[in-house]
Amino acid sequence: MLPYPASPLILRFVVGTLLFSLIYGAIIKYFERRLAFWQAYLIAVVANSVLAVLLAVYNFSKAEFDVSPVLDLGANLAGLALWGFIITRMAANYGIRKKGRFGLGSKAVFATTLLMLIFVIAVIGINVFLGQGVPEIKG
Repeated sequence: MLPYPASPLILRFVVGTLLFSLIYGAIIKYFERRLAFWQAYLIAVVANSVLAVLLAVYNFSKAEFDVSPVLDLGANLAGLALWGFIITRMAANYGIRKKGRFGLGSKAVFATTLLMLIFVIAVIGINVFLGQGVPEIKG
């Protein structure tokens, strides 16, 4: 038995952060070949952990403050920008400098967003193909 009632939530949070960081680390490694995979994974774990904690605090406090959908979208986009900024700054610790317009963090954010959109479109396509229709978003 776990010691606290929130322990399953905390365990899922930690395991999810570590597993999703594997995907993010692979994306970072793809865009910056000079990094070892463990360095890319470490950058992804730190950036993902900081963003996950901030988004968790925001989502728990959002119900108390009656946040409008526009502000909610803005906060999530700011979270993505912060995630990219953290990745770029941490990569600078390993000697990776920004070349051109986009840094490593913005490339990782764009690639992750693109992969997420492809995944969502594929799931919707499979649902339509199987005759289940497009899933409704309830919120």
